Formats: sequence, C-alpha cells, structure tokens
Amino acid sequence: MRFLEFDLDKLIESVMDHNVWANDVVISVQSPFTINIHAVRRATGMSYREIKSFLDSKGLSYSGNRITYDALPELKEWYLKKMRRYVRNALVHGLEPGSEEEFLFLEFCNNYHKLGHQDVKSWDDIDEFRLLQDFEAQCLDTNHLFDYDYWRDSSLLARIHRSFLFHLRLRM
Repeated sequence: MRFLEFDLDKLIESVMDHNVWANDVVISVQSPFTINIHAVRRATGMSYREIKSFLDSKGLSYSGNRITYDALPELKEWYLKKMRRYVRNALVHGLEPGSEEEFLFLEFCNNYHKLGHQDVKSWDDIDEFRLLQDFEAQCLDTNHLFDYDYWRDSSLLARIHRSFLFHLRLRM
C-alpha cells in the first residue's frame, strides 16, 4: 500500500479533473484546520483514549489521527489547569532537596518564571503566555505526525507529564 499526501486544494482538483479512484492508495488530507493527534499527545501527556474522551466531552470533532483546530483553545485551558496543579503540588508538597522532582521543578521555574520574578512562590510568578506558546507549538508540530516512543522523550514538558506531581490531586 502506498501513502500519498496532498493538500486539500490539490486533492479536490485531482478528483474533479481526473475522477480517478484507486483501491491501493490511501490519501491523507493535511488540512490547515486540523491538528495531528500524535502531536497533541506529545504536548499534553494524555493517552489516545484520554484525548478522545476529552474531545467527546467538549463536543469537539476528530477523525482518525486528525483533530479539529477548534479544539486548541479547550486544550490550552485544560493544560493551564494541569500546570497550575503541578506548580501548586510542587510548592505544597515540599520537595526533597536534591531529588529528581526538585530538579525538574527548578528547571521548569527557570524556563517559565516571569521576568523579574527569580523565585516561584505561586502560579502568579509563572509566565502563562510563554508556557502556552510552547504548548501550542508542540500541538502544531509537524515533525511528530506518527506515533513515537513517548516514554523516551526527554524534553522538559514530557518529563513533567510523567511526574507524579503532574498527576497528583491534593484535597485542600
């Protein structure tokens, strides 16, 4: 089986002009109004099942490995909520000095603290704009159009997604 990629205009033009149908060709339409689910998985740390459940709960459409671009604002809101919880958990939990979790949190703070805020004492010290820029860039990344070994990803945000503080829900 061969895989071909067309942009939407070329695909429509081809079908209209030639009206050719082939059983051994799979056509992947890369619409500028969709996002690849693998990139969203990498950006959020969610499993495929969690992503599809999230999209269903919000009434957002998806087809195969493509998610409607309209999902991005909802994903950003979800991501900010998760990252706020991560920061709160790290500050409240009392990280063990010299632990891997402490180094991870310090790296996060170093990358995403607001200018003029050296110490992160609350979410107010985090630059949401910069964090969301990186998140959106990962969601729209076209270098990860196919599944990859998520557990080997050593980027800062991927390590945070695997952190117990990212998933921990403290009751206050």
